[in-house]
Amino acid sequence: MITKLIRKSGSDLKHNKNYNQWNGEFNPFFPEFAPKSVGGTMSGVPFKDSKGNCTWYVSGRLSEVFGKMPARPQYRPDAKYWGTNGEPLSKGPEVGGVVVFGDNSYGHVAFIEKIVGSDVYVSESSYSTRGNDFLFRYGRTIDQIKKEWNMTVLRYLAPFEKVKLVDDLDKEIPEDGEITVTVKEGLRVRKHPSLSAEQIGLLQKGAKRVYTHYVDEEGIRWVKLKEGGYSARRTLDNKQTYADARFINKPAAKPKTDVGKSWKNNRNPLPLYPYSTGSTNYGPSKNIRTYKILKEEYGRIQIKHEYFDSPGNLVWVNKDDGKLQ
Repeated sequence: MITKLIRKSGSDLKHNKNYNQWNGEFNPFFPEFAPKSVGGTMSGVPFKDSKGNCTWYVSGRLSEVFGKMPARPQYRPDAKYWGTNGEPLSKGPEVGGVVVFGDNSYGHVAFIEKIVGSDVYVSESSYSTRGNDFLFRYGRTIDQIKKEWNMTVLRYLAPFEKVKLVDDLDKEIPEDGEITVTVKEGLRVRKHPSLSAEQIGLLQKGAKRVYTHYVDEEGIRWVKLKEGGYSARRTLDNKQTYADARFINKPAAKPKTDVGKSWKNNRNPLPLYPYSTGSTNYGPSKNIRTYKILKEEYGRIQIKHEYFDSPGNLVWVNKDDGKLQ
């Protein structure tokens, strides 16, 4: 089974060959259906200044996850015809698959990143002449798109193969330490904490490296190296050890937080963010209100904004944009 990271940001799309390169491989929708911001021409669509295009994005995401070129549908410009040319379909949503929407006039496709109960989260891009175009978005659910855009689900395209999409950032535990490689063949450094992730380096036996976090994936305790990348430290059952480890500092005391307290924004409009880190934002809220702090990380706090249609109505804001009450 392939293991990849959930895509939560579109900041690197311009420099990712899966999305912006076509020479017989990668993305057959580039350049004529790709937005200008990533080097495309949009020559294949009427509105050439649209910020995004769903068919271009999903094609690139399929290439990125599965490492193979998606077949170009017969009706390239119209997303609602995806899955009508003999592509394998599934009875319901599957991680790594594609959901196809449609209404009386328009179609839309999105890539299925995560399923939690009945909530199916997707990543997407949008071509539009109606002002609801965007280059990238993650976090909307299928039901949310149906409601917001008054669309119905036409069909589901099955994933090319079984895939596990993970968000390792939610599972990484801070720990300052140093590993010493003990295995004769050396220790691989991978881009993500997965045996199927791209190898980006090799540490020889006896090599020492500082790490800052650890994460448990695929039955292995991985360490996040300070210089970049992840290495397997040991199996979780302790039957195999690939590197010895020692703590550099004692685990830091749990920082004091204001979780549970009331907070009122004094900045208006107030920027709303989907995550506790990163610059990607949902846009501003133009109200002064008092909220209960649900979580606190990296200088941001999570609140429930009942008037904002995000997953669970949950958003992150900069703590300094308001004061405790």
